[in-house]
Amino acid sequence: MHAEAILNTRAATLVGVGGRATTGAALGAAANVPHLDLESLISASDALVIASPPDTVADIVATIGNRVRALLIESPLPLSLVTPAIPTMVAANLLHAPTVRSGLGAIAGMKAHHLQLRSTQPRPTWGSHGTDVGNGPLLDPGARLLPVLLAAAGASVVSSERRKVGPAEDYAVSLVLADGRTVEMQSSWAPGAVTAELEAADTGAVVQISFFPFPRLEIDGRPIEPEETTPVRSLGFVNQIERLARVAKGDAEPWLPLASGQGIRTLLAEPSGPAIARRGYPRW
Repeated sequence: MHAEAILNTRAATLVGVGGRATTGAALGAAANVPHLDLESLISASDALVIASPPDTVADIVATIGNRVRALLIESPLPLSLVTPAIPTMVAANLLHAPTVRSGLGAIAGMKAHHLQLRSTQPRPTWGSHGTDVGNGPLLDPGARLLPVLLAAAGASVVSSERRKVGPAEDYAVSLVLADGRTVEMQSSWAPGAVTAELEAADTGAVVQISFFPFPRLEIDGRPIEPEETTPVRSLGFVNQIERLARVAKGDAEPWLPLASGQGIRTLLAEPSGPAIARRGYPRW
Protein backbone atom coordinates (compact mmCIF):
# COMPACT_ATOMS: atom_id res chain seq x y z
CA MET A 1 0.00 0.00 0.00
CA HIS A 2 2.84 2.42 0.77
CA ALA A 3 4.55 1.63 -2.53
CA GLU A 4 1.28 2.12 -4.42
CA ALA A 5 0.70 5.40 -2.58
CA ILE A 6 4.11 6.70 -3.66
CA LEU A 7 3.34 5.73 -7.24
CA ASN A 8 0.08 7.71 -7.01
CA THR A 9 1.52 11.04 -5.97
CA ARG A 10 3.81 13.64 -7.52
CA ALA A 11 5.18 14.53 -4.08
CA ALA A 12 7.53 11.53 -3.96
CA THR A 13 9.31 9.05 -6.21
CA LEU A 14 9.67 5.37 -5.38
CA VAL A 15 13.37 4.62 -5.86
CA GLY A 16 13.35 1.03 -4.64
CA VAL A 17 12.04 -1.53 -2.18
CA GLY A 18 13.78 -3.90 0.22
CA GLY A 19 12.90 -6.95 2.24
CA ARG A 20 13.01 -10.72 1.95
CA ALA A 21 14.33 -12.01 -1.33
CA THR A 22 11.05 -13.40 -2.65
CA THR A 23 8.53 -10.83 -1.45
CA GLY A 24 10.82 -7.83 -1.92
CA ALA A 25 11.71 -8.86 -5.43
CA ALA A 26 8.05 -9.45 -6.27
CA LEU A 27 7.08 -6.00 -5.00
CA GLY A 28 9.95 -4.40 -6.89
CA ALA A 29 8.89 -6.12 -10.10
CA ALA A 30 5.26 -5.07 -9.63
CA ALA A 31 6.29 -1.44 -8.96
CA ASN A 32 8.96 -1.47 -11.69
CA VAL A 33 11.71 -0.44 -9.27
CA PRO A 34 14.84 -2.27 -8.10
CA HIS A 35 14.93 -4.58 -5.10
CA LEU A 36 17.72 -3.10 -2.94
CA ASP A 37 19.45 -3.90 0.30
CA LEU A 38 19.11 -1.47 3.20
CA GLU A 39 22.39 0.34 2.60
CA SER A 40 21.45 0.99 -1.03
CA LEU A 41 18.00 2.21 0.00
CA ILE A 42 19.54 4.62 2.50
CA SER A 43 21.94 5.99 -0.11
CA ALA A 44 19.18 6.50 -2.68
CA SER A 45 16.45 7.97 -0.46
CA ASP A 46 15.41 11.17 1.27
CA ALA A 47 12.83 9.28 3.36
CA LEU A 48 12.16 5.65 4.17
CA VAL A 49 9.05 3.65 5.06
CA ILE A 50 9.68 0.81 7.51
CA ALA A 51 6.94 -1.83 7.28
CA SER A 52 8.69 -4.82 8.81
CA PRO A 53 7.90 -7.00 11.87
CA PRO A 54 8.16 -5.06 15.16
CA ASP A 55 11.12 -7.08 16.43
CA THR A 56 13.20 -5.95 13.45
CA VAL A 57 12.42 -2.23 13.57
CA ALA A 58 14.90 -1.13 16.25
CA ASP A 59 17.88 -2.60 14.39
CA ILE A 60 16.75 -1.05 11.10
CA VAL A 61 16.33 2.37 12.72
CA ALA A 62 19.78 2.08 14.33
CA THR A 63 21.34 1.23 10.96
CA ILE A 64 19.66 4.19 9.29
CA GLY A 65 20.81 6.66 11.96
CA ASN A 66 20.56 10.18 10.57
CA ARG A 67 21.38 9.30 6.98
CA VAL A 68 17.92 10.13 5.61
CA ARG A 69 15.69 13.11 6.32
CA ALA A 70 12.52 11.40 7.63
CA LEU A 71 11.04 8.03 8.55
CA LEU A 72 7.56 6.51 8.47
CA ILE A 73 7.22 3.42 10.70
CA GLU A 74 4.25 1.08 10.41
CA SER A 75 2.24 0.02 13.45
CA PRO A 76 2.64 -1.65 15.84
CA LEU A 77 5.73 0.02 17.25
CA PRO A 78 8.14 -2.01 19.36
CA LEU A 79 8.09 -0.85 22.97
CA SER A 80 11.89 -0.81 23.06
CA LEU A 81 12.37 1.56 20.13
CA VAL A 82 14.92 4.28 20.84
CA THR A 83 13.77 7.65 19.50
CA PRO A 84 15.37 8.12 16.07
CA ALA A 85 17.68 11.06 15.43
CA ILE A 86 15.50 12.28 12.54
CA PRO A 87 11.83 13.33 12.22
CA THR A 88 9.69 10.19 12.46
CA MET A 89 6.04 9.55 11.69
CA VAL A 90 4.02 6.57 12.90
CA ALA A 91 1.79 5.12 10.20
CA ALA A 92 -1.88 5.89 10.85
CA ASN A 93 -3.24 6.13 7.34
CA LEU A 94 -6.86 6.60 8.39
CA LEU A 95 -5.91 9.87 10.10
CA HIS A 96 -5.02 11.16 6.63
CA ALA A 97 -8.11 9.85 4.82
CA PRO A 98 -10.10 12.77 3.36
CA THR A 99 -13.46 11.54 4.68
CA VAL A 100 -12.03 10.91 8.15
CA ARG A 101 -10.52 14.38 8.16
CA SER A 102 -13.94 15.83 7.29
CA GLY A 103 -15.49 13.88 10.15
CA LEU A 104 -12.81 15.03 12.60
CA GLY A 105 -13.42 18.59 11.48
CA ALA A 106 -17.13 18.22 12.27
CA ILE A 107 -16.36 16.71 15.69
CA ALA A 108 -13.92 19.56 16.44
CA GLY A 109 -16.85 21.96 16.23
CA MET A 110 -18.88 19.99 18.79
CA LYS A 111 -18.86 19.76 22.58
CA ALA A 112 -19.10 15.98 22.47
CA HIS A 113 -20.35 14.30 25.63
CA HIS A 114 -20.35 10.90 23.89
CA LEU A 115 -17.33 9.61 21.97
CA GLN A 116 -16.99 5.90 21.30
CA LEU A 117 -15.10 3.70 18.85
CA ARG A 118 -16.38 0.18 18.13
CA SER A 119 -14.62 -2.43 16.00
CA THR A 120 -15.20 -6.09 15.15
CA GLN A 121 -13.10 -8.27 12.88
CA PRO A 122 -12.27 -11.93 12.30
CA ARG A 123 -9.19 -13.21 14.09
CA PRO A 124 -6.26 -13.23 11.64
CA THR A 125 -4.80 -16.67 11.04
CA TRP A 126 -1.25 -15.52 10.25
CA GLY A 127 1.64 -14.11 12.22
CA SER A 128 1.33 -13.19 15.89
CA HIS A 129 -1.95 -11.32 15.57
CA GLY A 130 -4.28 -11.86 18.48
CA THR A 131 -1.62 -13.44 20.72
CA ASP A 132 0.04 -12.09 23.83
CA VAL A 133 2.81 -10.75 21.57
CA GLY A 134 0.41 -8.01 20.53
CA ASN A 135 -1.84 -7.79 23.59
CA GLY A 136 -4.63 -10.01 22.34
CA PRO A 137 -7.71 -8.63 20.64
CA LEU A 138 -6.88 -4.98 21.13
CA LEU A 139 -3.68 -4.75 19.11
CA ASP A 140 -4.84 -4.85 15.51
CA PRO A 141 -7.91 -2.59 15.68
CA GLY A 142 -6.34 -0.44 18.39
CA ALA A 143 -3.09 0.33 16.61
CA ARG A 144 -4.99 1.36 13.50
CA LEU A 145 -8.04 3.08 14.98
CA LEU A 146 -7.11 4.44 18.40
CA PRO A 147 -5.22 7.38 16.83
CA VAL A 148 -8.49 8.52 15.23
CA LEU A 149 -10.34 8.33 18.55
CA LEU A 150 -7.64 10.36 20.28
CA ALA A 151 -7.58 12.91 17.47
CA ALA A 152 -11.36 13.28 17.84
CA ALA A 153 -10.98 13.69 21.60
CA GLY A 154 -8.39 16.44 21.17
CA ALA A 155 -7.08 16.08 24.73
CA SER A 156 -4.40 14.11 26.56
CA VAL A 157 -5.25 10.86 28.34
CA VAL A 158 -4.65 10.89 32.11
CA SER A 159 -5.74 7.32 32.95
CA SER A 160 -7.14 4.21 31.32
CA GLU A 161 -8.97 1.04 32.25
CA ARG A 162 -9.49 -2.18 30.30
CA ARG A 163 -12.48 -4.38 31.08
CA LYS A 164 -14.30 -7.38 29.65
CA VAL A 165 -17.63 -6.46 28.01
CA GLY A 166 -18.90 -9.69 26.45
CA PRO A 167 -17.50 -13.00 25.26
CA ALA A 168 -13.99 -14.03 26.25
CA GLU A 169 -12.36 -11.98 23.50
CA ASP A 170 -14.46 -8.80 23.73
CA TYR A 171 -12.90 -5.89 25.61
CA ALA A 172 -13.36 -2.18 26.15
CA VAL A 173 -10.78 0.41 27.07
CA SER A 174 -12.06 3.53 28.81
CA LEU A 175 -9.84 6.61 28.61
CA VAL A 176 -10.20 9.52 31.04
CA LEU A 177 -9.16 12.77 29.39
CA ALA A 178 -7.50 15.80 30.95
CA ASP A 179 -10.74 17.78 30.54
CA GLY A 180 -12.68 15.23 32.62
CA ARG A 181 -14.49 13.43 29.82
CA THR A 182 -14.34 9.67 29.35
CA VAL A 183 -14.15 8.12 25.87
CA GLU A 184 -14.20 4.44 25.01
CA MET A 185 -12.90 1.93 22.50
CA GLN A 186 -14.64 -1.46 22.21
CA SER A 187 -12.91 -4.22 20.29
CA SER A 188 -13.68 -7.84 19.51
CA TRP A 189 -12.65 -10.73 17.30
CA ALA A 190 -15.72 -12.25 15.63
CA PRO A 191 -16.44 -14.09 12.37
CA GLY A 192 -17.85 -12.14 9.46
CA ALA A 193 -17.15 -8.78 7.90
CA VAL A 194 -14.79 -6.21 9.37
CA THR A 195 -16.72 -3.31 10.92
CA ALA A 196 -15.46 -0.22 12.70
CA GLU A 197 -17.10 3.08 13.47
CA LEU A 198 -16.53 6.18 15.56
CA GLU A 199 -19.58 7.95 16.99
CA ALA A 200 -19.64 11.41 18.57
CA ALA A 201 -22.64 13.26 19.97
CA ASP A 202 -23.46 16.47 21.76
CA THR A 203 -26.81 18.10 22.52
CA GLY A 204 -27.21 19.28 18.94
CA ALA A 205 -25.61 16.78 16.57
CA VAL A 206 -24.42 13.23 15.98
CA VAL A 207 -21.40 12.43 13.79
CA GLN A 208 -20.54 8.89 12.73
CA ILE A 209 -17.42 7.83 10.82
CA SER A 210 -17.26 4.26 9.52
CA PHE A 211 -13.89 3.00 8.31
CA PHE A 212 -14.22 -0.23 6.31
CA PRO A 213 -14.08 -1.14 3.53
CA PHE A 214 -13.66 2.60 2.88
CA PRO A 215 -14.32 5.61 5.14
CA ARG A 216 -17.87 6.95 5.17
CA LEU A 217 -19.32 9.91 7.06
CA GLU A 218 -22.82 10.60 8.42
CA ILE A 219 -23.91 13.79 10.16
CA ASP A 220 -27.28 13.63 11.95
CA GLY A 221 -28.06 10.46 10.00
CA ARG A 222 -27.41 12.10 6.62
CA PRO A 223 -24.68 10.45 4.52
CA ILE A 224 -22.02 12.84 3.27
CA GLU A 225 -21.01 11.55 -0.14
CA PRO A 226 -17.24 11.17 -0.44
CA GLU A 227 -15.30 12.42 -3.42
CA GLU A 228 -14.78 9.63 -5.93
CA THR A 229 -11.15 8.60 -5.81
CA THR A 230 -8.83 5.60 -5.77
CA PRO A 231 -8.82 3.22 -2.77
CA VAL A 232 -5.22 4.03 -1.89
CA ARG A 233 -6.16 7.72 -1.62
CA SER A 234 -9.53 7.26 0.09
CA LEU A 235 -7.84 5.15 2.80
CA GLY A 236 -5.34 7.94 3.45
CA PHE A 237 -2.16 6.25 2.20
CA VAL A 238 -1.43 8.88 -0.47
CA ASN A 239 -1.99 11.84 1.86
CA GLN A 240 0.20 10.13 4.46
CA ILE A 241 3.08 9.83 1.98
CA GLU A 242 2.57 13.45 0.94
CA ARG A 243 2.85 14.46 4.60
CA LEU A 244 6.06 12.41 4.89
CA ALA A 245 7.47 14.23 1.86
CA ARG A 246 6.71 17.58 3.50
CA VAL A 247 8.37 16.43 6.73
CA ALA A 248 11.48 15.41 4.77
CA LYS A 249 11.61 18.91 3.26
CA GLY A 250 11.18 20.54 6.66
CA ASP A 251 7.79 21.99 5.71
CA ALA A 252 5.66 20.03 8.22
CA GLU A 253 5.78 18.24 11.55
CA PRO A 254 5.36 14.45 11.68
CA TRP A 255 1.76 13.31 11.93
CA LEU A 256 1.21 10.90 13.69
CA PRO A 257 4.20 12.02 15.82
CA LEU A 258 6.37 9.29 17.29
CA ALA A 259 5.64 10.29 20.91
CA SER A 260 1.90 9.87 20.35
CA GLY A 261 2.45 6.55 18.58
CA GLN A 262 4.58 5.28 21.44
CA GLY A 263 1.94 6.37 23.94
CA ILE A 264 -0.73 4.47 22.02
CA ARG A 265 1.45 1.37 21.84
CA THR A 266 2.10 1.51 25.59
CA LEU A 267 -1.59 2.04 26.24
CA LEU A 268 -2.45 -1.08 24.25
CA ALA A 269 0.23 -3.13 25.98
CA GLU A 270 -0.64 -1.88 29.48
CA PRO A 271 -4.20 -0.59 29.15
CA SER A 272 -4.94 0.03 32.84
CA GLY A 273 -3.34 2.69 34.98
CA PRO A 274 -1.90 6.19 34.53
CA ALA A 275 -1.32 7.30 30.98
CA ILE A 276 2.28 7.29 29.78
CA ALA A 277 2.04 10.15 27.29
CA ARG A 278 0.57 13.16 29.09
CA ARG A 279 1.28 15.72 26.39
CA GLY A 280 -1.72 17.13 24.56
CA TYR A 281 -2.88 15.10 21.61
CA PRO A 282 -3.66 17.49 18.71
CA ARG A 283 -6.60 16.84 16.42
CA TRP A 284 -4.18 16.62 13.46
